[in-house]
Amino acid sequence: MTSSRPEDVPRLAMVNLGSGSSGNCTLLEAQCASHRCRILIDCGFSLRRTRSHLDALGVPLESISGLVITHFDRDHFNPVWAATLGRLDIPVHCAMEHQAAAAGAGLTDSQYQLYDDTLDLGCGLTAHPIRMAHDASGCWAYRFNFHDHSLGFATDLGHVPDELLTHFAGVDVFAIESNYDRAMQMESDRPEFLKRRIMDGSGHLSNEQSLHAVRSIAATSDLTAIMLLHLSRQCNDPQLIHELYAACGPELADRIVITRQFETTPWIECRPQATPC
Repeated sequence: MTSSRPEDVPRLAMVNLGSGSSGNCTLLEAQCASHRCRILIDCGFSLRRTRSHLDALGVPLESISGLVITHFDRDHFNPVWAATLGRLDIPVHCAMEHQAAAAGAGLTDSQYQLYDDTLDLGCGLTAHPIRMAHDASGCWAYRFNFHDHSLGFATDLGHVPDELLTHFAGVDVFAIESNYDRAMQMESDRPEFLKRRIMDGSGHLSNEQSLHAVRSIAATSDLTAIMLLHLSRQCNDPQLIHELYAACGPELADRIVITRQFETTPWIECRPQATPC
C-alpha cells in the first residue's frame, strides 16, 4: 500500500505501532523536498517499547515534533512520558476540556498546547478536530491535511454521528476503530456493566458499525487504505473482520490493514499526487 514517488512530491503517511487496550500509538509523517514533520497520535506504551518500535522504523524519538492526543485514558497516554516529553521539548496538543486530565497525567502548563479549533502542526500539516462521545470525558477525532493529501483518524467513538462522516468526506486514508464482534461480546464472561459501557453508544464500535462508517466514507472518497484500530483481544478476531468485509464490503477488502496490539503495521501512504511541493 506504499509506492515510490519523486522527492518533490508531498507525502503523508502513517504507521501504527500497536493498538488495543494495552496501549495505542500511531506515527504520522508529512514530508516534502524542503521539510519533514513527524507527529505521534497518542502515546499509550512504555518509553522503552515505543523507542524500540521507532528505532526499527529508523525514526529517532528526538525527531518527533509533536504529540496529538485523542483522550487521556491510560491506554492512550502513559504518564511515564511526561518527563521525557518535557526534556525533549515535544509539545502535547490536547483539547481544552482535557486540560485537567493533562495536568493529572503529569504534564506541566508549558508542555501542553490547548486547542478549540484547527491545529497548526508545522511544515504545512494541519489537524482539524471533532469531538466524539466516549465515556464522560469525550474523545477527539482528527482530519489531517497536508498539501493535497488528507487522512482521517478516529478511535474510541461509541457511535458514528453524521457529523463525523461529513468531517471525513474525501479523505485519502481512513483509520477507525473496529473494537468488538457483537456475538463474542455478548457471549463473553465480562461483567454486564462493562458490556453495557462498551456497547451503549459512548464506548466502542462493533465491527459492523465500523464497516458501515467505512462504506459511508468510501462513497465520498477515493480511499488508498483503511486502517482498523483498537481490536479487542477477548471479543474480536481479525478473521471475523476479513469474513465481514468479504461478505458485506468486498470492494474494500483488499484495502484494509488490521492493527495488532504488539505489532507494527506497514507504512500506509496517501496516494501520491502529481503536483510538486
